[in-house]
Amino acid sequence: MPEEVIATGLAKKAMVAYVSAAAAYARESEISANPGYHEIRVQPSLTPNQGNLPCCVSCSLAAALETVNASNPALSALFHYHVTRYDHGLSDSEGFISIDDGFNTIRANGICRLDLHDPAFTDSGMAVIPSSQAYSDGRARAWLRAPHYRTPDSLSRAAWARSQILNDLPVVIGFRL
Repeated sequence: MPEEVIATGLAKKAMVAYVSAAAAYARESEISANPGYHEIRVQPSLTPNQGNLPCCVSCSLAAALETVNASNPALSALFHYHVTRYDHGLSDSEGFISIDDGFNTIRANGICRLDLHDPAFTDSGMAVIPSSQAYSDGRARAWLRAPHYRTPDSLSRAAWARSQILNDLPVVIGFRL
């Protein structure tokens, strides 16, 4: 008698990919329309281990700003998180901040250098109040471009992301697990 399989909800579902045949044509058309070349700058970057802290938007925006401007030093994701969550009160009940609120903080308060605000990625570390020097440096790095971000406006999200990068705009993708 075969062994009975009990569904526990823990097994991964089988991966079945479906991609429309039209997707390849849409991609080819987008790439053919703009055959330019853009090389993404490779630089050593600190990728923080945020653990269970709800600061993923701040980490993403800090990394995007480090990448978009070659003259930027390492930036403090926890400065951005602190200003957004504690100074502006813009978080949900679990402490998560939205991409919109994150961008608004970048525009209003900027983000300071990591060496001016570098607490540990812990619950107490994210509550550390930045110094006046960190706030000053952050304001000097306020990102005043408008609009602060765009949503995909083409058939292919990959082609859209490529066009953003070609125009020196960061690409930030938000999702919930």
